[in-house]
Amino acid sequence: MVKETKLYDLLNIKPNASDPEIKKAYRKLALRWHPDKNQDNAVEADKKFKEISTAYEVLSNAEKRKMYDQFGEAALKEGGGGHNPFDIFENFFGGMGMPGSRRRHQEVSIKPIEILCELTLEDVYNGCKKKVQWTRHKTCLECSGSGVSCKDISKYKCQKCNGNGIEVVIRQLGPGMIQQMQQACTKCRGSGNNIPNDKLCKTCKGEKTVEEEMSEDVDIPQGTETKEYTVLHGQGHTVKEAREPGDVAVIFQVQDHETYKRSGTNLSMNMHITIAESLIGFSKQFKCLDGIARSFTRIGVTDPNMPYMVENFGIKHLTKKNGDLYINFVVDYPDHLEDSCKAHIIKAFGQPEISKNKNNSVNIVQANNNMDSDDDEDSDDHEQQHEGVQCAQQ
Repeated sequence: MVKETKLYDLLNIKPNASDPEIKKAYRKLALRWHPDKNQDNAVEADKKFKEISTAYEVLSNAEKRKMYDQFGEAALKEGGGGHNPFDIFENFFGGMGMPGSRRRHQEVSIKPIEILCELTLEDVYNGCKKKVQWTRHKTCLECSGSGVSCKDISKYKCQKCNGNGIEVVIRQLGPGMIQQMQQACTKCRGSGNNIPNDKLCKTCKGEKTVEEEMSEDVDIPQGTETKEYTVLHGQGHTVKEAREPGDVAVIFQVQDHETYKRSGTNLSMNMHITIAESLIGFSKQFKCLDGIARSFTRIGVTDPNMPYMVENFGIKHLTKKNGDLYINFVVDYPDHLEDSCKAHIIKAFGQPEISKNKNNSVNIVQANNNMDSDDDEDSDDHEQQHEGVQCAQQ
């Protein structure tokens, strides 16, 4: 007596069905529910087709059927591994059952080649072209991707895995516990063939592909950001089993700039001025990312706590509004002042009030930008971005 009948029910057969009855049932249902024949009901047909294929894949295999009858479907799932329902259909009908079945079987996904392209902020600001280079694997023309020097390789097909490159291993884990696993064939190492070394292709040494150096000029649009990418279609790896070549993904990384910082399409920079310039005014010149030097003049007081903007001098973008340039003025203070200078300052701004009361006073000394912590964390984790003070109680 079988433990479960689900797979038998899917094929509309009894648990004591013979191999010919199983094949006949699968043939009928597979032709009925093949997705290429049910374009108007593709989702349901695809689901049904996969269920039918799973049932046939198990029940047509004597060992798997025996395991299913004894322990149920859970025992089959223990070892993982999967099957392609179109491969099962292909093997059963020899590629003649439905139009498009051969096409499905041959479609192999090729992982794209990824290239990191480093850009300067000038590249992004102005837009440019960059030459990128990569190495791809290309189907060997000498052996047409077979890896052997002779045309007929069927006589070298691995007998252990029947040319599939995969073998099923069943392990007894304990009483009533069986594990089924799929692994690369140990005899042919997953290739499906056992080809003597003297029969291997002299050009690709049996690898089926050869390396080819590639290069192309890539357009860098204005405003490109880090992690954006462009795809070079059909410029990647090519293998015999794939219908089309793979792609190349060029991933951009914008380097930091020594003068400008970027935030979206906006730019910012620091500009140093003296005390006199901050109070009276000044003229300054700075070099833009397009290589052109610009100048400006300010009259009167410049507050270093306020950002100042140059409109439309940020990053230009093809689809977004052009950014602005923000200038942060940093006032450079002298290390000390002569008495004569102090007198002029007092005359201009008045005498500052200096308390002579020593009660509860503290001593302030110059500190670093970092404030020490008693925590056992890394110093990098608690670095402060503002200037602190050290106090000593008197």
